[in-house]
Amino acid sequence: MPFAHIILSGSKIDERVKTSIRESVERFLIDILGNSPQFLSVLIQEVPCGDWHIGGHVPGFSAYAHVRVTEGRTTEEARAKFIAALYEAFVILAGGTLSEATYIVVEEMPANSWGFGGITQKIRKQMK
Repeated sequence: MPFAHIILSGSKIDERVKTSIRESVERFLIDILGNSPQFLSVLIQEVPCGDWHIGGHVPGFSAYAHVRVTEGRTTEEARAKFIAALYEAFVILAGGTLSEATYIVVEEMPANSWGFGGITQKIRKQMK
């Protein structure tokens, strides 16, 4: 049950770019982090270009990803692979140039601290 919050900024962001990012995130969550597709949740948010600054400059394309997963469901190696794959997807969509200051966070959430359908992940696991 991962939740991915993707924030994008750039003059050339359109529905094609958003769809490509969403599909990449979903594919990586399934293929790399081993999540089930039925509970994937991806939120893509766009920020006006002038509102995003890196090193005092407004970049042509910016991206930030914060992915929350249940603690203990992924490995350090899988998280590193996910971060590298998503960064590469961002680079491709940016046209080959992207600031190194592009952050991708994979946060492990304690099972008793989050859930869906009104049930924490800890309780959901106990119910199985």
